[in-house]
Amino acid sequence: MSVQPKISIVMAVRDGAAHLYETLASLQAQTLHDFELIVIDDGSKDETPALLDGWQDRRMVRLRNPEPLGLAAALNQGIGLARGEYIARQDADDLARPERLAVQAAFLDAHPDLVLLGSAYDVIGPGGDLLETQCQPEEDRDIRWQMLFHNAFCHSSAMLRRDMLNKNDLLYDTKLAYAQDYDLWSRLLHFGKGANLAEPLIALRLHEASMSAKAKPLQQETANQIAASKIESLLGAPQNMDSIRLLRSWYYGLPDSLPKEGAQALRLMLRLLRVLASQAERAKWAERILRHPDAAWTSLAPLLISLAPVASLRALALRFLGRTVSLQKRVRPA
Repeated sequence: MSVQPKISIVMAVRDGAAHLYETLASLQAQTLHDFELIVIDDGSKDETPALLDGWQDRRMVRLRNPEPLGLAAALNQGIGLARGEYIARQDADDLARPERLAVQAAFLDAHPDLVLLGSAYDVIGPGGDLLETQCQPEEDRDIRWQMLFHNAFCHSSAMLRRDMLNKNDLLYDTKLAYAQDYDLWSRLLHFGKGANLAEPLIALRLHEASMSAKAKPLQQETANQIAASKIESLLGAPQNMDSIRLLRSWYYGLPDSLPKEGAQALRLMLRLLRVLASQAERAKWAERILRHPDAAWTSLAPLLISLAPVASLRALALRFLGRTVSLQKRVRPA
């Protein structure tokens, strides 16, 4: 390993002995060898300390907190110890493909305008069985669009430039109990571009301890607040939180019917589409709304015409608008 390693892998673990050995083995098998592995044991009470004691790799740097400080604080400790040009995040229960570090480092070397790089990822069960593969937006503009509503990066796939954190005093926010990565990436992207690789380089493990049912609502509300901050910054004015919650819940699919309070949320969505979304994203939303079986959505046709970037969608919007006017004439009293 060189005096300054190419990559610092930062991992925080608390009571993670069940899957830690497999994770460490996936890192030891990396085709790029020039890295340091910084492991913060955040007050583990299980066999994690003994497992780390027995792990033979001179590239490992260990720090043990006698009592848990929390994920954000532990990761900040790791960042403070990092010496690499790049920082790679790795959760203690996820797996890295052998080429992960090499592929991402080469891509960042070739694209100096990038400050953050992720990838697609496989989702695996507790025993390692493949459940699905999740893709993330690859281009910077599409990433920024998704970041208005949801995190566009798998945490364990993230690799970033250490100097960008140092120069801009960026760390995980220890006041946040959840979604700390969504918040940090949102702030980091003020200073450069983001990208995701299409190749899945990480296997994200789902198991009972990864996110309890009790914690998930709190995580979602934290993400709501982060999304609100981004949207309000983009539009330059405070926005209705109920509208933002609705937009986040509709991002991956519209509800069966348009609730009365949904009209305000959809008008906010149209403003955001005009300000930031790509033509392809505008087309996707226009078609999604105009082809919805609930007739209540067709009232938006006049607004959607300007969003539809291709003739077929403009014609669709006009056809819906014409049908709405025709129906209005039909029910008008004589």
